[in-house]
Amino acid sequence: MTRGRRQPLFTSVVSSLNAAGSSWTVVLMLLICADVVARGALNHPIRGVAEIVSLSLVACVFLQLPHILRSGRLTRVEIFIDPLTARRPRRGHALDALHHLVGAALMALIFGASVPRFVDVWRSGDYVGTHQHFTAPLWPVQLMILIGSAFTTAEFLLLAGRHLRAAWSSARPETTPAGSAPGAGHA
Repeated sequence: MTRGRRQPLFTSVVSSLNAAGSSWTVVLMLLICADVVARGALNHPIRGVAEIVSLSLVACVFLQLPHILRSGRLTRVEIFIDPLTARRPRRGHALDALHHLVGAALMALIFGASVPRFVDVWRSGDYVGTHQHFTAPLWPVQLMILIGSAFTTAEFLLLAGRHLRAAWSSARPETTPAGSAPGAGHA
C-alpha cells in the first residue's frame, strides 16, 4: 500500500478477518501449551481445551480463507494452468475464470447450507461440552463460517471477473506501436 492511498473497504475487512484468525491461532497455541504444563506439572488439565480447539480450528480456517485466496496461496495445479496461460492467454485466463466461478458456487452452497444451521443454533442455544464441566455456544463458530464463506464467495467472484477481463483483452488483436511496421525487428 502506498502512502496516502487507502485500501478499499473489502480489502481491509478481508485483512482484518485474516488478522483475527491468526491472532486466535496464537491464543490457541498458548492455551494448548498452558494445558500441557497444567497436566504435567499440576496434574490438573484446563477444562474445555479440546472443545475450544476443535471449534476454533473451523472458525480460523473460514476467517482466513478469503485472504488466502486473495494472496494466491490457495492450492491449485499451476503445472498445467501457468504454461497454458503463457502459450494461450485467452484459454488460460478463461480456465482460471471457470475455476474461480466453480469455487464461488461451492462457497455459496456452503453459505446457503450454513444459514439454517446458524439460525437453529442461535435459537436453540446449542452448545458443546457438558454441564458442570465446560460448555461453549456453537453460534459464534457458525457465524464465522457464514462470514468467511460470504467473503470467500465474493473474492472468488472478483478473481473470476479479473480473469474474464484478462481473457477478453487477450482475445483482441495486438496493436502495432505508431511508427513501426508489423514484424519489424524480427529476423
